[in-house]
Amino acid sequence: MRRFRTQIEHHYCEFVVEFVSRAFSSPASLSDKVTDRPDALVHVAGKRIGVELSRMPSDYVIRHLVRKMPPMSSSPEVIGELFVHPFEAHRRVYEVASKKSKSVRAYRKSARADEVWLAIHSHSLSDPWPMSKFTSENSRIFEKRLMRFGVSKLSEAFDRILFIYPEGEVVELAGPKVESPVAIMLDSAIGYPAAIEYRFNVGFQAPPPGLGERIADYPNISFKKYVTKPKDEWMNLREPDLCPSEIGAQIIVGHGKSSFLLIENGVKVAAFDSTYTYDQPDTYGLAAIYRKPIRDIEYKFKC
Repeated sequence: MRRFRTQIEHHYCEFVVEFVSRAFSSPASLSDKVTDRPDALVHVAGKRIGVELSRMPSDYVIRHLVRKMPPMSSSPEVIGELFVHPFEAHRRVYEVASKKSKSVRAYRKSARADEVWLAIHSHSLSDPWPMSKFTSENSRIFEKRLMRFGVSKLSEAFDRILFIYPEGEVVELAGPKVESPVAIMLDSAIGYPAAIEYRFNVGFQAPPPGLGERIADYPNISFKKYVTKPKDEWMNLREPDLCPSEIGAQIIVGHGKSSFLLIENGVKVAAFDSTYTYDQPDTYGLAAIYRKPIRDIEYKFKC
């Protein structure tokens, strides 16, 4: 049994307490006496809410997320790699909830809890990827429905199941007032949803001091593609939905600093900066990663 919560557990516990307070329309407080199995105990309106925390995505996806940066290259040509990860949010929340559901009775007894909740959260304190970033009030509708579908058959194990994004948005996946989809339909012409990661590696020469900047344009970069195989059979029957793009780059080098500008279909979408000193060799390497937001595929959900 752990006596202390981790930093990431502290981060997400704050959002859980805020959600509990809103759900019961009453001030809620976090107990410091329960820190493991379940990971938290929240007091609210005379009730004891035991909360088990679990990060997502699963280890299956994490192995790809923590892939090391490619080695620096001295080649003047951009080396591009495209990694495609299946967006299986429904499967990932199911994996977590299914595993944790076996311990609900133990959590309830250990914390003497009136209710037991499962709070699934992002793997990072700041980066929601491969989930999407918040852009508007309705920007995450499809992935929320996908997650609710994933836990629909496990909704009776926990009193409530939540998913929490790094910036604090809490989504109720299962609970007293949650309507869960019982089926998902996808047009036969549409590929399966995918999280896309571009990796770049390029070498450049620094201009001598006082001679201004060097600019190199790469209008259309070719990529070697790596696809992580989906676990869902219905996804394996399709190709990933890559939303084809023309990817280019511009590198600006000068004054001890280099900038790598990523251009998609003629529009700058990301920028990466690095620094160097003139007492090093005149050829330098730059490596960068661009993780493309999830495209909102048109799913049809049946409730």
